[in-house]
Amino acid sequence: MGHIILCVAASAIWVLGVLLIGRLRHRYHMRALVAAVVAGVPILGLVTWKCGPLLGLAAFLVGLALLLRPPRRPDAHLGRALPTAERD
Repeated sequence: MGHIILCVAASAIWVLGVLLIGRLRHRYHMRALVAAVVAGVPILGLVTWKCGPLLGLAAFLVGLALLLRPPRRPDAHLGRALPTAERD
């Protein structure tokens, strides 16, 4: 049971780190992605070894989805400007 908690904790820390990569400047983005992959491989191996191949595959797919998602623009949360009222 302790190994599963370790796997979940390590995976959660890795996921939080990957989510924070999007907040970095473009200059550091690629280096951070490489570091996430390098750190994620042993975690993926640990999850697969301790929790089985199905959870290992699930962890792989979650990691792949997080790493391949497109980066957000800094102004993406603002959305588009609201349209002006139409005049008669």
